[in-house]
Amino acid sequence: MFESNGQILDSDDLTIFQNQFNLEVESISTDIGGHISTNACDLIDDCFGANLKVQYIMALSQHTPTTFYYYEGNSWSDWITSVANTSNPANVYSIGYTSNEIEVQQSDKDSFQTEAIKLGVMGTTIVAASGNDGVLGYLYNNGYECDYFAQFPASCPYVTAVGGTIGPESDSSEIACISNADSNVLITSGGGFSN
Repeated sequence: MFESNGQILDSDDLTIFQNQFNLEVESISTDIGGHISTNACDLIDDCFGANLKVQYIMALSQHTPTTFYYYEGNSWSDWITSVANTSNPANVYSIGYTSNEIEVQQSDKDSFQTEAIKLGVMGTTIVAASGNDGVLGYLYNNGYECDYFAQFPASCPYVTAVGGTIGPESDSSEIACISNADSNVLITSGGGFSN
């Protein structure tokens, strides 16, 4: 589980979540980067994303050793290179963060893709969030007039992009998340066209 942006995983919240949903209480198996704590959530922004992602990954894949991998580097290629250089990379890396593809330097994207190919050959799968702002993306929502924006690293052809869905939790058909006035959904699943 890749984390960044100052996110902290609150291990107490993980236990509360597991108890709430009658799951076996399990801990993170490995902490890389030292961003796991107890009583860590002074502000919702401190740990909201980290807690959400880890709690649901561990609920869906119980009894699977889970690593919390916090990275404070400057580029996607630096992170994936550090992963590819480990002697025994994990089977799956989940990335819940995105960058606007058009804002990521081509050399960074190329290096990331090369390392993703290497990891794929080694049997490692990388899944990445498609973004939370629909096909127009975050830039459009902030005043930019331009094409549909893909998010990176989800737009990398060697990564499996994953978008948000709703429905099964209310016994309805599963559909892509779409935020509108008639729903309680806060995001629209990402998309767009990769350059």
